[in-house]
Amino acid sequence: MEKITVNQARQKARSWRSKGENWHFHVLFPDCAFNTAHNQFALVLENQTVGHTFVVYNNNGFAKISQELLKMRYGENILNAAQVSMTRTEKSPKPILERCETLVRDSIPWHHHLLFPACIFNSHPGKWNLVLESGEASQTMNELYDEEPLDDLQQLEIAYFKEIDPTF
Repeated sequence: MEKITVNQARQKARSWRSKGENWHFHVLFPDCAFNTAHNQFALVLENQTVGHTFVVYNNNGFAKISQELLKMRYGENILNAAQVSMTRTEKSPKPILERCETLVRDSIPWHHHLLFPACIFNSHPGKWNLVLESGEASQTMNELYDEEPLDDLQQLEIAYFKEIDPTF
């Protein structure tokens, strides 16, 4: 992974989006299972069209830039709670969403990842993989999908930003 700055990450994401390239990103906490720099936060950008991966490290996290990147990747409504899909056909919630609700209710810190089918962190190649991590609960949960789980991702993103930013 090549080290870059936050501004360079923003510029790369904008460029990739305008070119229609296949890209995504991850925010890795210091205690995250995917983070090899256990004393810092990491912002990882993957461009699967050209096979490049970049990383930014810092000590404070990436809340604002991750919101920007989410909107670049998924559109402005990804973080709009009023836009959560009401047309879900599932009768019962996914176990990963139920676990998230439990962690929120019990005030246990957590974070999540969406691993694309060819993501460098995905141990289930060919599948979309939502990962929920909770250090205090010592639990990692994976939910596998055949198609990109936008509804579930949106619910996790909104719950996450409500947890870390009371003004969200």
